[in-house]
Amino acid sequence: GSGQKPTRRPRNSRLLGPDGAPILLDFEELPPLDQPLPDRWLEDVLRKLGSPSDWFGQFEALTDLRRIARFSPQMLTNPNQLRPIVTNVVEILESLRSAVARAALVCLHDLLVAYRKQMDAELHIVVPACLRKAVDPNSFLADEADRTLQAMCRSVSEAKGLAAILGFMADTRAKNPRARAKLTSCLSQLIQRIGPRIFRCADIDRLTQLLAKLLADAAGAV
Repeated sequence: GSGQKPTRRPRNSRLLGPDGAPILLDFEELPPLDQPLPDRWLEDVLRKLGSPSDWFGQFEALTDLRRIARFSPQMLTNPNQLRPIVTNVVEILESLRSAVARAALVCLHDLLVAYRKQMDAELHIVVPACLRKAVDPNSFLADEADRTLQAMCRSVSEAKGLAAILGFMADTRAKNPRARAKLTSCLSQLIQRIGPRIFRCADIDRLTQLLAKLLADAAGAV
């Protein structure tokens, strides 16, 4: 089954509600981590993330990563640490438990906001994974994926974000009109963020060609 949906509980630092369902806390409600963290905390988090049979362990690890993003982002500034974490979190987006898949989307959102340009190198896996969920028939997941894509457009470096979105829009896999609509929304957000400097960006020719194609595109969803 898809599992119980996590409930939002204000001012509650516990991970479990009275009904035993995991609680997805808002960023501001996340409790600090016990300091100092044990030497092998990263290995422990990766082990939990990579154990699909222990869905609560995955949920707990995702919450711990969000707590690090909020209180101790300096713990993950090395790209060699960030990459395996992002790779594992992206894999959890495919969890059959919608509560866990949603927690992974929220975790990705918080990592994007906390690490900004450091997430540039992960866009090749983050964008397609979020895009798949943004067109998911489950609106519970699609809404969260939308929110994560918007955070990506605000957080990563402008040039890398634009190059990633242009690359996926040119990709033959993005023929789904709903996926193209989501990518077009991302593109619009990035163009607004860059402003007049867009005319000096390296991808201006590719962008101009794509915009011309979009204008000529009869797909009603875009």
